[in-house]
Amino acid sequence: MELNDMQKAVAKIHGRSWADPEFRARFRKDPHAVLREHGLKAPDDLKIHVHEASATEAHWVIPARPADLGESGGPSADFCSIAPDYCSIGADATGAPHPNFCTI
Repeated sequence: MELNDMQKAVAKIHGRSWADPEFRARFRKDPHAVLREHGLKAPDDLKIHVHEASATEAHWVIPARPADLGESGGPSADFCSIAPDYCSIGADATGAPHPNFCTI
């Protein structure tokens, strides 16, 4: 799946979650099924936690350390080249970047 298609699928899930409480509850209960319905697939053995942010609460996720980071991946490493593969940007209720997050 192309990145643009993935972004559209995620946007549809977010939009429907905002508009439909039953869908949101089902997404929280069975995220794998909802992702598949939207053309997204995660490994079956991957446990997915669905969190809801609010105007006063955000969730920061520290991604798993990339296996290919190597020994030089200490605090001073330049992560700019790999960051797009391992990041997501916090968003507010409108889908715009959350004002408490900076963008690069």
